[in-house]
Amino acid sequence: MDGQDAVATFPTLCDHLSRVDGRTASSLRVVGMALRDAGLMSVGNFGRGATHVSPEDAAALVMAGLWTDSPCASARAVELLSTLKHRPAPKADWAPRHLFLISEFPTFGEALAALIEYGPLIRRQLEGFSLEVTVRRPVPVATMRLRDSLNRQRVLREWIVDSTKLMDGFYRPEMAQAVDRQHATTVTGATLFALGDLIQPLAERVSA
Repeated sequence: MDGQDAVATFPTLCDHLSRVDGRTASSLRVVGMALRDAGLMSVGNFGRGATHVSPEDAAALVMAGLWTDSPCASARAVELLSTLKHRPAPKADWAPRHLFLISEFPTFGEALAALIEYGPLIRRQLEGFSLEVTVRRPVPVATMRLRDSLNRQRVLREWIVDSTKLMDGFYRPEMAQAVDRQHATTVTGATLFALGDLIQPLAERVSA
């Protein structure tokens, strides 16, 4: 398989994600169009002659699904989640090296894209553990955790609201909904690594 064939197009990404996500491929395409129109996806043509997707494109589609089922709200979802800042934490010496390095990315959007891009490499380092990424709302918080075979979990990193954006009122609509009832949506490493397999991440091409 040459490099040209190794990279997925957006329709292929939607078909692949729909098998593990629960949403239909057609609904994912509608979300993708909303994100493209908002300038949040790099792909241009979604039909015949569709361009190749990047890890950032895949991450945007995942973030939209972690926050909302509404295509109309998907752009706001990606704007919110992609800019969350990581909360300072002690060095996680217990975590696989490459996963720890990804957890150090300053924003959740960057970390999620890297997690997809280097997923096949990280998967090989997770023997005995499963990976989960959870988003809570209405006030956005993203968490990356590992779970062992005894169902014990350890939080590797959290990404929280950007204090500068908070002071500027960026989160005002979400803060207005800040009631005690929280909602959480989780995606597992199985989905993220499958997306990495699909778009042939750099890490796998290098190691091949």
